Amino acid sequence: MNNRASIWFPVALLLLLAALTYWLQVTVSERGPSRERGPDTNPDFIIDNMRVTRTNQAGLPDYVLTGRRMQHFRSNDITQVEQPALTHYAPGAPPVHLTAERGEATGNGDQYEFFDKVVVTRDASAGNAKLTMNTEYLKVLPDRALASTDRAVTITQGESVLNGIGMDLDNNTRILHLLNQVRGTFHRAVANSANVAAKK
Repeated sequence: MNNRASIWFPVALLLLLAALTYWLQVTVSERGPSRERGPDTNPDFIIDNMRVTRTNQAGLPDYVLTGRRMQHFRSNDITQVEQPALTHYAPGAPPVHLTAERGEATGNGDQYEFFDKVVVTRDASAGNAKLTMNTEYLKVLPDRALASTDRAVTITQGESVLNGIGMDLDNNTRILHLLNQVRGTFHRAVANSANVAAKK
């Protein structure tokens, strides 16, 4: 079954995660000399109520990242963020936001996982209603421009709703696969769309 969804969704999602990749690499590499460390099960650094803004050459924000707490664990080189909230800005495009209860990143930034109440939204713009994706888990491989989940997914744009179990998103081809139990209601055609393929 082939359906249509906004082309901005896969593009914006991967841009959002690329921004997070950059920020984590800078944070870990520039944290300076480590304090005396406890057992390997303890974090080697903690940042509470963090807020990071990266600006472009014009002085405008590229992205803003906040979190209630960030912890890095030396034993497995995992960075954990509680209540991450990331907003990505791009010229000529509406902002895209990602929130979750928890986030994890590997040390080299080749994989991100978001857990519990994961919401990705793209603000409304001229001719395009607000787009929202809800799921309980999202894995992102930014270097390969891939995102996936094995959980239930709901994508909403305006009055159109698409549901499924399991999702594979390839930003290289801009194709979104919903894998099982796919159903949807579409009230109008969406301009500037990408292919959505559903497998049963």
